[in-house]
Amino acid sequence: MVDFDRLVNAAVARSFARPVEFRRGAQPPIQARGVFHRQHLALAMPDGAEVSAMQASLSVRLSDLPPGYVPQQGDEVTIGADRWLVQDPQPDAEGMMRLVLSAYQEWPGP
Repeated sequence: MVDFDRLVNAAVARSFARPVEFRRGAQPPIQARGVFHRQHLALAMPDGAEVSAMQASLSVRLSDLPPGYVPQQGDEVTIGADRWLVQDPQPDAEGMMRLVLSAYQEWPGP
């Protein structure tokens, strides 16, 4: 059987991954690497009009993360100078996880 994670995922990570930092609540940050993507999406509106939106995501190799750490919805991710929130973690069957991201926004106080 082919070790897809070792042969393919590792090569992709070596070639395209960049440093990222995960934060979950008050726990210490986790340094990792991931492949950042932005793709255009065509969205159909109820009146039939189409609009374009951008969807950001980060692909990470689960074996590159600390033992027991699996990204979850609500985790913060820093990529360069940008902060993101994990909206939808999507594991695949080959050792990678695609994290759909949204821009991090701090809510103003009362």
